[in-house]
Amino acid sequence: MKRLIPTISAVVAATAFLLAIYLSAGDRVRAAPGVGGRVSSSSGIAALDPLAEPSQSNVSAGYHAQLETLKLRLAASPNDTALLMRTARLLDDAHQPDAAATYYERYLAVDPHNRQAWLDVASAYAALGRWEDALEATQSVLDMDPDDLTAMYNLGAIYANMGKYEEARSWWERVGDHADSSLADRAAASLARLPNRS
Repeated sequence: MKRLIPTISAVVAATAFLLAIYLSAGDRVRAAPGVGGRVSSSSGIAALDPLAEPSQSNVSAGYHAQLETLKLRLAASPNDTALLMRTARLLDDAHQPDAAATYYERYLAVDPHNRQAWLDVASAYAALGRWEDALEATQSVLDMDPDDLTAMYNLGAIYANMGKYEEARSWWERVGDHADSSLADRAAASLARLPNRS
């Protein structure tokens, strides 16, 4: 798996890891093509060595067939949000964030009020090191719900990866103010890893 995050410090690398967890996980329930519910082994990701790091190169032949089928169906129905989301997530699961972002963007052009789609496209942008785009996408979530803790946490992580530690600190402190949230502990841990104020 190629490194897309600049190595500016161990703090930022740890933050980027947390960002990846929250940007890609969220509340998302992903359906495999033609199957209701969560992604199963039919998602197209090859069941190779369980210790192998996931990458674009270890997807199954079924993945390519699913992707081509989705693309053909989208050619006939280019604004079908279900097909756009399934294609984006299939590409996302195959570690192709650039291609996934394109389909998330197409989805959001049709349905700009989907919180999880904004978090997903922000995750794809973050994987590409497109921090300004990730920032803008995450801000779209807060425009819909100013109290969205996941978006607040992610803004902290994005700012930390941009080297804007005071902005990161501000967002993580806001998350920490919500002691009943499971994200409060993560925000506190992330705050502890930020460089001290000078």
